[in-house]
Amino acid sequence: MSEPSDTPSTAIPETVIDDEIEIEADPSESTELLELVLAAHAEREAEHGELCEHIDGIVVGELVGFDDSDRPLVTFAGCPDQAGLVAASAPRLQQRDVGTSFALMFESGDPSRPMIIGPMVSPFKRDAGVYRPNPKVRADGERIVVDAEHELVLRCGKSSITLTRAGKILLRGAYVSTHSSGVNRIKGGSVQIN
Repeated sequence: MSEPSDTPSTAIPETVIDDEIEIEADPSESTELLELVLAAHAEREAEHGELCEHIDGIVVGELVGFDDSDRPLVTFAGCPDQAGLVAASAPRLQQRDVGTSFALMFESGDPSRPMIIGPMVSPFKRDAGVYRPNPKVRADGERIVVDAEHELVLRCGKSSITLTRAGKILLRGAYVSTHSSGVNRIKGGSVQIN
C-alpha cells in the first residue's frame, strides 16, 4: 500500500452516475481542446477538400498522371482535387495508362488514401455501333500468337504486313529488302516477278 503524498493531487475529480463516468474539467482546457480539434479538421479539409468520412467497396476512378516522384495520381467521383490524389497501386503502371479507368479501393476506407486495384476492361470494343471482340494474344515465353477474326495488320509509317482470313500475306513498303545468311527461297504455285 502506498503512503499518502504531501504533494497536491493533479487528478481530475470524477463522479460515477449510473455506470458512466462524469469528468469535471476546467472549461478553459475543454475550449482549448475543441479549438485544436477544429483547427486539425479545418487543416485536413483545406488539404483534401470535402471528402466523405469513409468509403467501403470499390470506386471507379481515372489515372490522370504521375507526380514528380512517379507516384500515380487518380481522380474519382467526389475527389476534391481534379489534379489527382497520390495513390498506391497493385498493378505496374506506365505513362500509356494515363486516361484509363481503374478500380479503386481506399486504405482503411479513407478517401484521401486511394489504392489502384486494377484496370476496368471490356472484352469488346465499340466501333461505329458494332461490337467486335478484341484479338486474342497468347504468349508462352518462346513465342507470341495473335489471333484475329478476319485480318491482322502490322503497320508502321508507309509499311505494313497484312494477314487475311483467306490466307493472303501482303507486304507493302516504300522499300522491301530480304537478307539471308543461308538460302533465300521463293516457292509458289506460280512465281511472278514484275
